[in-house]
Amino acid sequence: MLRERERQAETFRERYCSH
Repeated sequence: MLRERERQAETFRERYCSH
């Protein structure tokens, strides 16, 4: 459960920071 949230947060940060 924690790994899923961490992976989603990483993808969200990468997509948001990718701007």
